[in-house]
Amino acid sequence: MSEINRIRERFRRIADLKSEASATNASDLPIDHQLTFQRDAGEQWTFRGGHIYLNDEDIEDLLNEARDDVKFQSAVSDAVSEYRELVWKKGNGSFAKFSVRADAIQDKILCNMKRIYDERTGGVRLAWGDGACLLNNLNVRAILAMYHIRPTEKARKFLKGLKSKLALILVNKNGSPHFERVNSVVKSLYNEVDSALDKTPIDGCYLPCHNGHNSGQ
Repeated sequence: MSEINRIRERFRRIADLKSEASATNASDLPIDHQLTFQRDAGEQWTFRGGHIYLNDEDIEDLLNEARDDVKFQSAVSDAVSEYRELVWKKGNGSFAKFSVRADAIQDKILCNMKRIYDERTGGVRLAWGDGACLLNNLNVRAILAMYHIRPTEKARKFLKGLKSKLALILVNKNGSPHFERVNSVVKSLYNEVDSALDKTPIDGCYLPCHNGHNSGQ
């Protein structure tokens, strides 16, 4: 199991079990220059170079890796809150850089949770990268390419469903802080799907026979 998966699984266990054993010994120790916080036997938090680390992994990188995991995001938020409380208690609120970074992490988690909520309540999830655009885990451009090769009536109905979902994103994301980032991608996909729908399905056409009658007659 990779380090990030191991850390993620540990956070899931923490979130599920609601352990109260965290930081029982840490409160009795003096704080060091890295603001070390031993939350439990396998979870050490530190602050250096303007970043907060969990077991020498930048916690913001881990948040990005698990950006769709609600339990993980929530567990990190709880841990950072505990960490900040400990640092402020021992440092008398004098660690301004640490406080700024802790606030930034909580803001990041809040944005992730808001995005997850928006996606789930809208029933639509969009992701993209390396030329691929995934709508509810479906590669839209791959589907479009297949439709251009073989435009069937069944594929046309499927594309109409994708078009409706893209329209839903444009409506629901308006006003969201993430809207500007996805707007151009969604509009481009919407226009591509709309253009493809102009193509008549091959199973909706009848080819003329040599006698001048339709092949379907």
